[in-house]
Amino acid sequence: MCEHYALDCASDIELRTGHHEVGESILPSGMKLPALPDFPGDIEFRSLPASLVEPVFSLGVEVRFSENALSHLSGLLDGDELVDEYLAVVANRGIQAWDLGSSIRKGAGLSKAVLNLGEWDFIALMKQYRNLDI
Repeated sequence: MCEHYALDCASDIELRTGHHEVGESILPSGMKLPALPDFPGDIEFRSLPASLVEPVFSLGVEVRFSENALSHLSGLLDGDELVDEYLAVVANRGIQAWDLGSSIRKGAGLSKAVLNLGEWDFIALMKQYRNLDI
């Protein structure tokens, strides 16, 4: 679930920055971040340490908080500043999700996620946008 969300965030950044370069509006209606996937029903969370699981359950709250903050900022920032803010928030949430997934895998004794995405380095893409002025 966490790795899936990280990929969704990177895809969102790639899609929106592609549109931005051609001058199209790129911000989503209501400043919504990518939707969090549902928790897989076959995972027994009680078998994992609470310190690993609690941040995953908090991610949804943090995503909603970010959306509310972005919605508030939409009335205060100009277009380019708001785009930068949106991209940085999506990147930060995506990297947060990836790190959470990695921590859970490690804590559960699983290997790192291996994704066959060709040459696309989605982590580098998110890192490129995460440190914009937020």
